[in-house]
Amino acid sequence: MNILILSPLFPPDTGAPAPYVKSLATKLANQDTTLLIYGYLPESVPGVRIISIDKRSWLLFRLFKYTKALSQQVKGADLVIVNNGPSVELPFFLISL
Repeated sequence: MNILILSPLFPPDTGAPAPYVKSLATKLANQDTTLLIYGYLPESVPGVRIISIDKRSWLLFRLFKYTKALSQQVKGADLVIVNNGPSVELPFFLISL
């Protein structure tokens, strides 16, 4: 099963969903799991492919890059998990149309 997890936060970020997303990705590591996040220097999770969009870039540029990466990854996904935040919900909504 191909699983795609979308999240605005991932360790080393300290926001509330960051450790939850890492725990979820760790538990799903035996599946074909891809994690699409905003961040830089994210912690690695063995068995999970991480695609990170640098959050230090300008907001509109960052959203464009995230939406582009999402459109490429969602094509092969059997399950998409959208976690906490308009910065991932809006691009997913646009792609789902």
